[in-house]
Amino acid sequence: MNIKDVIPIVIIVAMFIGAIFLTPILDNEVPTHWNSQGEVDAYGSKYIALYLFPVITLIIYAIFWFIPRIAIYKKNIRMFQEHFVNFQVLFIVFLAFMYVVTLLPNFGVHININYVLIPALSVLFFYLGGFLRLCKRNYFIGIRTPWTLSSDYVWTKTHKLGGLLMRIYSLFILLTLIFPKYFVLLFVVPLIAIVVATMVYSYYVYKDKHLSSGKHR
Repeated sequence: MNIKDVIPIVIIVAMFIGAIFLTPILDNEVPTHWNSQGEVDAYGSKYIALYLFPVITLIIYAIFWFIPRIAIYKKNIRMFQEHFVNFQVLFIVFLAFMYVVTLLPNFGVHININYVLIPALSVLFFYLGGFLRLCKRNYFIGIRTPWTLSSDYVWTKTHKLGGLLMRIYSLFILLTLIFPKYFVLLFVVPLIAIVVATMVYSYYVYKDKHLSSGKHR
């Protein structure tokens, strides 16, 4: 076990210890939701605010831990295992960061949450774009369509495009800071477009590959 294996565990334990420590301190009603302008617009139970993030983080960590152990293409996952672990650590750190930021208003720290979380989210998606380009064919991680799963060639081509689009998308995320009123247009619409584009592209590459193979027979 190396330091990258320990970091997520330490973070999750710290999140639960923090939640237990803060339970008797916080008011029963605390900020639990923020609008697209980064302002608190709803309050709820302190138990949701304190324990939801740690529980979600623990579940995600468990999924990350199980994937390499139950995957069909274990050899392929081992080929990008180091990058997968790096992404796992980054994602757990991101969730812990979100957890801390959402608790700050309870201690008199009033900030526009968008100016903190959106840059962090942009970094996460930028890294995800690079990570996708390194993924090898498997059933759990990456852009999994019937066509990418059928061929290493289709998988690689699709993930190169998907990785590029994710990095471009990370810039769209930052633009929501400048144009918060267009949050849906800049955040949601491009993400849907990427999902659709990569699915269509994977089918196109698959068909093109088989048509080309047929011509050379």
